[in-house]
Parts: sequence; structure tokens; C-alpha cells
Amino acid sequence: MIHRFAGLGLGIALLILSFSALVIGLQKLEKNMGREQRVSARRLGQAFLPAIRKAHRMKDDLALQEVLQAMATVPGVGYAGILDSDKRWMAHSQPSAIGQPFTNRAKEDLSLTLQDANSANWGTLLFSVSDKTLRQILRRIRASAYGAWLITWTLIGGTVWLLTRRQRTLAIEVDEWKTAYHYEKTERERLTQRCDGLMKS
Repeated sequence: MIHRFAGLGLGIALLILSFSALVIGLQKLEKNMGREQRVSARRLGQAFLPAIRKAHRMKDDLALQEVLQAMATVPGVGYAGILDSDKRWMAHSQPSAIGQPFTNRAKEDLSLTLQDANSANWGTLLFSVSDKTLRQILRRIRASAYGAWLITWTLIGGTVWLLTRRQRTLAIEVDEWKTAYHYEKTERERLTQRCDGLMKS
């Protein structure tokens, strides 16, 4: 029984270590994914900067709007827009937003400062990038890991309960055996003393 509990304790310790390693690994993967996503997003924004600057230099609002709409068609890009100095949309991939004030900045939003040939700021390129597929995969992996952890702990708890119950049963059986043995020993001694008394008489 002691060996069983020792093996079970070792198994629990290994499970805790493996689960901790899994959680740390998932956290590192999510951080790395977020870091790489931001780098890729900034590269994406920089790739569209020449076309945006050209449209601005030509004062071609239609071309500027087409560039932003093309940027919004890139997988993972939610929207793309340009804010003026008053924090209003001077151009946006969704035309209905043009002229509207900018309200809340989301976690996925990235910004790039727009400058003209004289290095004067004329606007801010703001766009959102979110890889929902990878995040869904991470959520599923995390949910599966927690589910497996819960099932494992349920099995461990059940095993501990069964072993504890078995240990108590064995303890009761041992106590009963000791009581019976003590009774038989007492009876044997009493019979021996009686036989000795009869032989002497």
C-alpha cells in the first residue's frame, strides 16, 4: 500500500510539472505570436506607405481611398484609415466612417505616422490586424489541456479515494483478525490451564 501511494505521489508530481510546462509553453507561444504579428503588421503598413504618400502628394482622394480599401482586403486586416490632426477620419476603408471622429483604439490597432517630403506630419495611418485562426487554435489547445488536466485530477482523486477506502477496509480486517487471534489465544491458554489442573487433580 505504501508503494502504491508513493507511486501515485510521484505520478501527481510529474503531472503538475508537465502541466506547468504546458501552460508556460502556451504563454510563450502566445507572446511570440503576438510579437511576430505586430512586426508583420508594421511591415504590411510600410508596404502601403509609398502608394498612400503618392496619392496624398497628388491630392487624389479617390486613389487614397482605393489604397485603404485594398489594404483592408489583406487577410487578417479588419480596417484601414487615416486620421487627420483633429483625430477625424480623412480616409477610411469603410467610406461611411469618413469625417467621423475617432473614438476608441482597440488592442489590435496599429499606427504609422504619415509625413510629407518636408517631414511634416499630415496624418496617421491606423489599421487593425488580428489572426483569429491562430488565436482560436490556441484557445482550443488551452481548453483541451485544461480539460485533460481536470479529467486526470478526477481520476487521481477517484484512485486516492479507492485506495484510502481499501486501506481502511484492510485496517478493519487486520483489527478483526487481531481480536480473533487474541480471543483464540486467551481460550487456548484457559484450556491449557484447565487441562493442567485436571491432570494435577
